[in-house]
Amino acid sequence: LGYITQCDFDTLKNISVKVKTNEHDIQAPHFKESLRIQLEKIVGKEQLYSGGLIIQTTINRKAQAIAEQAFKERCTKMRTTINKDIDGAVISMEVKTGDIKAMVGGYDFKISKWNRALQAKRQMGSVFKTIVYAAAMEAGCSFADTEIDEPIELIVAHRLWAPHNWDNTFAGPMTLAYALSRSSNIVSIKTFLRIGADPIVSLAKKCHLEGPIHPYPSLALGCIDVTLKETL
Repeated sequence: LGYITQCDFDTLKNISVKVKTNEHDIQAPHFKESLRIQLEKIVGKEQLYSGGLIIQTTINRKAQAIAEQAFKERCTKMRTTINKDIDGAVISMEVKTGDIKAMVGGYDFKISKWNRALQAKRQMGSVFKTIVYAAAMEAGCSFADTEIDEPIELIVAHRLWAPHNWDNTFAGPMTLAYALSRSSNIVSIKTFLRIGADPIVSLAKKCHLEGPIHPYPSLALGCIDVTLKETL
């Protein structure tokens, strides 16, 4: 096409082309890897790698950089003082849209591509109480309703279960609103028993919790395994 001289062509044609990459220094590597896996399923490998696609994500570069730095500093400190193998994850999500603005899937992508934000599961814990109370509101309860925060005993799977609050104290009568703010285990369990498991399990599924979701009273305390993303 005449863009270079014959001399340039003769000189350059024998030089091999080398592409320099460093995948471990790229921003949001765990997020991009999860995106690559999803796109392979959606558009296929051939279209993804040779189709000239323009792929736009919701990641905010500034938020991602802050998340990566904060996570690295915190995790490094914990590895030094507690356990050298400690790891974790971070997700920052825009509430109105559900867009993921930042994601850190682990301490070192080079060592492990396992995305702890999307793949690792842990017990949801007290965050699940919001679903319990939301289901109660849908069932006709009010945040002004009262329950007594007191010692209780239940027979579950032919065994005695005597749950207590995290601080081993009981505060007596309280509204559901106060119980939620206090994260009372007892009132959450009583609310579960009042409305039954079905509406709570149904709402949990609507919130895209994959489960399995077992309809036991301990569900009111968040005894369900979820990923970090599912808790948002």
